[in-house]
Amino acid sequence: MPRKVITLGIADDMMLDQALIEYNIKAIKNTQILFRSGNGYELLHKLNHFKPDILIIDMYMPLMNGWETIHELNKMGYAGNIICTTAGYEFNLIDRLKQLGVKGFARKHTNHMTKAVKEVSEGLTYYHNEFALYKGDLHKPLETEKVEISGKEIDIINMLANGKSSK
Repeated sequence: MPRKVITLGIADDMMLDQALIEYNIKAIKNTQILFRSGNGYELLHKLNHFKPDILIIDMYMPLMNGWETIHELNKMGYAGNIICTTAGYEFNLIDRLKQLGVKGFARKHTNHMTKAVKEVSEGLTYYHNEFALYKGDLHKPLETEKVEISGKEIDIINMLANGKSSK
């Protein structure tokens, strides 16, 4: 029996990012991109015409960002799955997304997006988070070592800061 086609919608304000996400998704068998939109308002409007299994939503778009879009989707009872993406990072991002019912997170421009789509389409979750590997407090300054700088080195640094050559 043929496998069900997984349908997707993409919301990202950058057309290049939309195209890269679509390119990566097309590498997965039995997937179909139903639409691309540039912000949350467009995405919500397109849901009047399309019912994708998975939405891929950029967190930082103009007009209606990913956070606002997810809240609206939850209010309207969207039954599909959501995978979020962003080029940036903020503290507790993954935890906040999980609390909102988001099933996946993958950074932009990585092969983790295809992994996220595969996992989420099979009813699992996928949260790629390279920051989880860091065991310390991200807000605590790193311990530093004092370095002695000579007067000559300070002169060179000042000259470079003023646009002069070190030669």
